[in-house]
Amino acid sequence: MQNFAAGLQELGVTKHDKVALFSENSSRWLVADSAIMACGAAGVVRGASAPPEELLYIAQHSSATVLVVQDGAALSKLLAASLAHEQAQVGDDNGRSEGEHIPSRVAMSGGAGQIWERKKCGLLPW
Repeated sequence: MQNFAAGLQELGVTKHDKVALFSENSSRWLVADSAIMACGAAGVVRGASAPPEELLYIAQHSSATVLVVQDGAALSKLLAASLAHEQAQVGDDNGRSEGEHIPSRVAMSGGAGQIWERKKCGLLPW
């Protein structure tokens, strides 16, 4: 938990920030949620199995600075919903990058704890 919190802090999470956490109930969820609180941030939580449009709405309107997802499948689902939403808004692709309206810093709480940052990947130590 302390390593995950340190990784969130490296991403810029500070006291009073909001961090979206999209994951099913598991030991990894507990680690991620505890790490968010250890940073002094507030978790905006929802199960990853929720409809993608609901997750997108939460990501867009929660003022979250970072998004933690349970795995790559949850992130892919959210990015696909974001792209579909953007295309519906303008009728076609207007040149925006994927996920422009969701936090650009994403930590995956499963596996190696990968970080996605718009077109580049790194690792979150935990």
